[in-house]
Amino acid sequence: MNYIKPRSLKYSFKDLEPFLSENMLSFHYKSLYCMYVKTFNKALKNRFTSIVHVIKSNTFLGSHIKYIALQIYNHNFYWKSMINPRMSIISYFVKQIIIDNFCSIEIFKFLFFQNCLSVFGNGWVWLAKVNNKLIIICTKNSDSLINTIYKPVLVCDIWEHAYNIDYKSSKLKYLQAWWNVINWDEVGREC
Repeated sequence: MNYIKPRSLKYSFKDLEPFLSENMLSFHYKSLYCMYVKTFNKALKNRFTSIVHVIKSNTFLGSHIKYIALQIYNHNFYWKSMINPRMSIISYFVKQIIIDNFCSIEIFKFLFFQNCLSVFGNGWVWLAKVNNKLIIICTKNSDSLINTIYKPVLVCDIWEHAYNIDYKSSKLKYLQAWWNVINWDEVGREC
């Protein structure tokens, strides 16, 4: 059978400390994300081989399976958007791209955080590329950029489960911590 597997992480849960705790990441990955993967595999029973195919298809699967597929896709991008904080170094190349699009790293960070803080309830905030320009986009719930003209470059999970264990209701503290574990090399590859 063709089952999808949870995305392998390039870091251990402990590697993102002190910014994101082992406890929070373990819960997020093992209890939530892996549950989506298990539910997806159980529901599809070898009918499809890719998340993208399910998301793009308009078949009988229904909104629940599409929702799960979107959650897996978004989380897969989220996991690769992070790295051990010792390796979270912005290259000259990435810095120049951000400056070209947002005038400075500080303005980009401010705008990205403002978009994250503006999400009421659950969602995702993406740095995306369109027509060789970078823009910041918010999506609600499990919505994604997959069926759009936008190419994802970076994403931050704004669902409460992404930060509640470590930061309670302080989305800003979570964002400030998350900023320290951004995988800038991956941002550069996606640009």
